[in-house]
Amino acid sequence: MASFPLVPWSNRISAGGFEFDGVHHPMAPNRAGEPYPIHGDGWLQPWALHQPKDNMLEMTLESQAFDGNPYNYRALQRFVLIDGGMDQTLTVTHTGETPLPYGLGQHPFFPRPVGTRLTTQVQGVWLSRPDCLPTQHTTQFPPSWDPRAGMDVHGSLIDNAYTGWSGEARINWPEQQLALTMREPSILGRGQNDGMCLLYRSPVISAFCFEPVTHPIDAFHMPGLPGLKVLHKGESLTLHLEWRFTETASTV
Repeated sequence: MASFPLVPWSNRISAGGFEFDGVHHPMAPNRAGEPYPIHGDGWLQPWALHQPKDNMLEMTLESQAFDGNPYNYRALQRFVLIDGGMDQTLTVTHTGETPLPYGLGQHPFFPRPVGTRLTTQVQGVWLSRPDCLPTQHTTQFPPSWDPRAGMDVHGSLIDNAYTGWSGEARINWPEQQLALTMREPSILGRGQNDGMCLLYRSPVISAFCFEPVTHPIDAFHMPGLPGLKVLHKGESLTLHLEWRFTETASTV
């Protein structure tokens, strides 16, 4: 249906900003109704569009302390159409003078007609309080929250980060006789099931979101900044995804 990039961080940052190397970096909420800055700031800015090849589109962004944020960066989105799907790359390069922690993600929305199921291998989930900030990590999934054997994408609210992701997920649309497999090659290549993803299952909208990300919600306030990568000037962080569609039954 649609998607937007999460850059230079994913999901929410609490406490009005974050501290790094002894410096406090204030950050303001950036979405109506949200008490925290959310999903980075790339989604709020215009990108330049280029088409280097017939099957390729590139979008670029030069961001300089947008909305008072501490981040100066250059970002690139690349979309390459291939038979049966698309390869997608998001890269951010730090252009500021002092290093900062970065994270990335993708935020696609998927249709969810009756029967739609999500299957992916994970090991745990972060439970959260009503404002969606994480409070406790558990390997005991709440009822209807376990996607390992296939889960219904209709149901109670989920707006949570899953840990121990294998790097591959599959969405099945039985009525459409269609399936989508999404892969994150770097996670699969390590073979350690050490990825991170988010699931947004709302009881009120007609879509759901499965978001591959590099770090948990509010990682800026967790010990060791899990999943975040500190970039010095000129250093980059990349998230690459492969999307592949298959027919699940012959059409009549």
